[in-house]
Amino acid sequence: MDVNKKEINKELISKTVGTNIKAIAMVAIILGHLIQTRRTIFIYKHEAIATVAVDSFLFLSGYGLTKSYQNSGLDGFFKKRFSTVYIPFVFATYLSGILTSFIPTNPNWFNEVFLTVTFLNANLPMDLSAWFVYYIAMWYFIFFIVHKVNEKLVTKPIVKKWLPLCIFYTISLMIAIFWDRWKIAYLFRVHAISFTNGVLFATIKCPNKMVQRSITLICSIVALVIYLFYFTEKGVLNMLIMNVTLGIAFPLFMVNFDYKLSVLEYCGNLSYEVYLFENHILRRNWSPININNGFIAYFFCYAAAALFKPFHEYMRPIILDKIPTLVKLSFDKISKLIRKKQNKEVSFNETRVELLTIEGDS
Repeated sequence: MDVNKKEINKELISKTVGTNIKAIAMVAIILGHLIQTRRTIFIYKHEAIATVAVDSFLFLSGYGLTKSYQNSGLDGFFKKRFSTVYIPFVFATYLSGILTSFIPTNPNWFNEVFLTVTFLNANLPMDLSAWFVYYIAMWYFIFFIVHKVNEKLVTKPIVKKWLPLCIFYTISLMIAIFWDRWKIAYLFRVHAISFTNGVLFATIKCPNKMVQRSITLICSIVALVIYLFYFTEKGVLNMLIMNVTLGIAFPLFMVNFDYKLSVLEYCGNLSYEVYLFENHILRRNWSPININNGFIAYFFCYAAAALFKPFHEYMRPIILDKIPTLVKLSFDKISKLIRKKQNKEVSFNETRVELLTIEGDS
């Protein structure tokens, strides 16, 4: 890896701030989905809060991935993402299918679920919110390939530093402008830039407080104007600009509050698991009274996540370490038995040849 360690600046977004952002953004996503399913007193168009909150997660993903690369390169890149993102996604998809009766009542459930967890079912018949996992997995592959190729290039350090970012922005713009083939294409398009913005802020020098607050203020004003306009005309461009601006403004705003709070830490650490289950939980009507419905939905979302997290963390070393080790030992044992059998056959054939030779001589 040719990244100069001296260029790695102090963290703009600390681990505590990142956790706080995820906690608040997840609460906003659930609220937006409750509005979307008409479970609150808010008018329907305020459901956009869920959309803009997702961009905070994408911004953090781009930022965190880049900082991780700066510190340790691509070592263990896919193993870490496979264990923390893909394994929970697979388990949650099958569990949700059972709990929502999708699997028991759908004769074609195996194909539907299998294609979903292998990223081959873009229609996402079980849960459309799984688009986020598809989208972030796509960026993982792009990030890995671009940096792997960039490491092989023989060119100036300044080019190696900024070339990946230029490629990421090119891909982001292509997604925003041209990607309209899948059912989830609209979601890909309106969230196309925020991951790359996170990469940008991880690549540049950490802005001082005045610059941070100026960017926050400008982005917030632009987002407010677009949000007001969004009430009269919803379109890809409006949503894209609003998501980009708030996707920058909210994380930079939260940088000013680097405080560790137990509630935010707990909720932030459960944010991904909550996201995997919340859309299934919100499909149910828990109470005829909206405010009760909302509180119960929040409770079950976090209760499900709290139960699920230790389960997939327990299964993670079994899948990543114990099963591969067991398979390897089994193959070694089988190979040993085959070699032993082959050696016996060779020994028997050699003995037979010797006996025939002796008989021929006599």
